[in-house]
Formats: sequence, structure tokens, C-alpha cells
Amino acid sequence: MSNRDEDKSTIDLTDYMNSISIDVHKNYIKKHFLTPYQLKIKGAVILEKLPLFDNVYGPRSPNWSQRVEEELELFKFLKEKYIQQIGFPVYDRLRQVPGNKRLWHALFRMNKRSKGRKIEIRLDLRYPYRFPRAKRDVKERHVSLNDKCLGELVQRWRSDGKFGIPHFLVILGYYYALEHNSVKI
Repeated sequence: MSNRDEDKSTIDLTDYMNSISIDVHKNYIKKHFLTPYQLKIKGAVILEKLPLFDNVYGPRSPNWSQRVEEELELFKFLKEKYIQQIGFPVYDRLRQVPGNKRLWHALFRMNKRSKGRKIEIRLDLRYPYRFPRAKRDVKERHVSLNDKCLGELVQRWRSDGKFGIPHFLVILGYYYALEHNSVKI
């Protein structure tokens, strides 16, 4: 029995081991991360249930402080909805940067154990009528969302001023979920 193909006493486990490794990898991702599908479905449900803003004030308005209070209140509501739907807050610690009405910071978590990634949200001069911009911490290897074509995600933004930062964060979750779980081919 010099030919391995003819030897019936040995078994080639290569295919079997590859399937085990793929299965273990899939289970790890399912257990520890939201899949793009989960974040999209949960995000869509949450976006539908998020109330619209009553105050349509921008950063240059004298009534901006009322809008800020409403933004933070709705953010708390969003955070609780994520905890109910998926068991942890996807976004946390939203705050306005002192001295700059158009700059906000928040944390984004992709899983329960994550300490979070810092997100910088920059409001357009015509906010809330225009879609905000976001970028992650500059220490990370990440291209700013300003350079990304978000296509239909941007089209979900209401131009009547009734959407705000919490609505933007739900829409942004779609992009981050796809980016996080994307596979290079």
C-alpha cells in the first residue's frame, strides 16, 4: 500500500477540520457580535418607535438649549430601547462638546464586552434639516464617514427637522454593522 489514495485505513480530515473552524467562527460571531441583519432589523424597529422632535431648532437658534434637552432625553429613550431589544446599549455617553454647539461625542459598542469606540458627531450648519456627519476616534484606522457614500441611508433622513442625533445614530448603526462584519474578498 504505497499509494495513499488506495489506503482505506487513513482518513483525510482536511475538509472536516475546515468545516469545524468555519462553524466555530460563525458561532463566535453569533455569540459575541451583532450581525448586520440583527442591527438592521433591531435598528429599523427602534427607528420606527423613536418619537419625532417637537422643537425644530438648529445650533444657531437662540432656543438651541431646548433642542439639546430634547436630544438628550430622546437619546436616553434610544439607549433603553437598545437594552430592551438586544441586551446592551449600542450607543452611550452622548454629550455636547463645551464651547462648540455643533460638535458632539458618543460611544459606539458592537458587543456587550466592548468598552466602546468614540464617535465624533458634527452637525451641519443647517441641522436639523440636513444629515449630520460622524467619524471615529482619529487613533483608529478608519476612513471618516464624510468620505463614504451612504446612499439610501442618507435618504432616510427627514428634511423637515423632526429627526435628530438619536435618529442619526440608528441610521449610522447600519453602516457600522456592515463595516464591522464585512469580509474582504
